[in-house]
Amino acid sequence: MTGSSSSTRVAVAQMRSGTDVAANRASIVALTEQAAAAGAQLVAFPEYATYLGPDTAFADVAESIESGPTVTALRDLARQHNISILLGSMVESGADGALHNTSVFVDARGEVAAAYRKVHLFTSTIAGASGSESDRITPGTQLTVVRWSDWNLGLSICFDVRFPELYRELAAMKADVLTIPAAFTTVTGKDHWDVLLRARAIENQAYVIAPAQIGKFDGGESFGRSCVIDPWGTVLAVVGDGDGEGIAVADIKRARLQQVRTDLPALANRRFARADVSELARTASPANAENNERSHSCVGFL
Repeated sequence: MTGSSSSTRVAVAQMRSGTDVAANRASIVALTEQAAAAGAQLVAFPEYATYLGPDTAFADVAESIESGPTVTALRDLARQHNISILLGSMVESGADGALHNTSVFVDARGEVAAAYRKVHLFTSTIAGASGSESDRITPGTQLTVVRWSDWNLGLSICFDVRFPELYRELAAMKADVLTIPAAFTTVTGKDHWDVLLRARAIENQAYVIAPAQIGKFDGGESFGRSCVIDPWGTVLAVVGDGDGEGIAVADIKRARLQQVRTDLPALANRRFARADVSELARTASPANAENNERSHSCVGFL
């Protein structure tokens, strides 16, 4: 079963993006076609999917969500294949002139259903994995949960995964699927990537969809291992090691989610839930909105 109220097929797309924006877009098209052929209802792409290279060119490749060529093409692509698309991130040119690292969710009707600007910007002085994303990028200030199919997707990006409080707030906003697109460095990824992803899944009793960049690019090297993880922390699908692009598919199931949350009710037994976030979840969460086929999104403020 590839799409029902109990099971939904998703795909993670692994990319080896570079500085050629047109070539990166062509890869997105090809991988979307593969995902659609595999019966996926959602395909998720990595962080910096349209450009991965020196940040000195960010201003040149930045686009708006409303009228930029990438999102316009994704909307057409989603409609053509009847598939929802998560663009893990692109460099967004904000209305105020600031640049943001922004994740964009396009539903199968070709509508932009949600966007999330990365809150925690990469900062490291580790040899072989150093950088300061804030030199060029302005952080976001809102959390985003979007209603899709029978699920609530909590959006995040890469370095966010090191901040568990962000995901606990998404869980309080009723997220049951966490998206974590990344361009994780090889230096840190070999020790931290799998551990952090599984921890976020286990502690929030949620599915994790984590598409990643892989291989060397102008400025670094990405770790890869794009994967889907279930609420117990079990890896359901992974794109194999190596330098290649590709997809992996998995069926996410409501029965499995409910089983984990019932058998081990950790979320329900929290003692230190933040009152303001809980109130937001009760009043603004898409999980409490009328359930229909249209996507809904809500935001929480940091």
